[in-house]
Amino acid sequence: MQEQIEQHEIAVNEVSPLEKVLQQLWERAHSAAEIIASLRSEKNSLEEKVRELEITIAQAQSDVLSKNVEVEQLRAKIETLDEKESSNGMMNSDERTEVREKIRILIEKINAYL
Repeated sequence: MQEQIEQHEIAVNEVSPLEKVLQQLWERAHSAAEIIASLRSEKNSLEEKVRELEITIAQAQSDVLSKNVEVEQLRAKIETLDEKESSNGMMNSDERTEVREKIRILIEKINAYL
């Protein structure tokens, strides 16, 4: 009987360090799982922010392109105005043709009333 008790105590003593090691392993595995879950969540959050920033960049690039077109149009208008000012009041051939057509239409309207 004494022998059985001693064997049981030896077995308990032998299992106890093993249980401690297993408990430590379990705690580390649990801790690692929590860290992994946290990192996955952070990764998903960062990926969403990247998508939002990419959309913002695309919109900004589109705005820049439209502003560049607008700037070019304004530059063309400025050049046209500069050309008109430099011509000392003289009209170019397109403008003269346009004025002639307007005068012709007015004369036709006046003749229609007479």
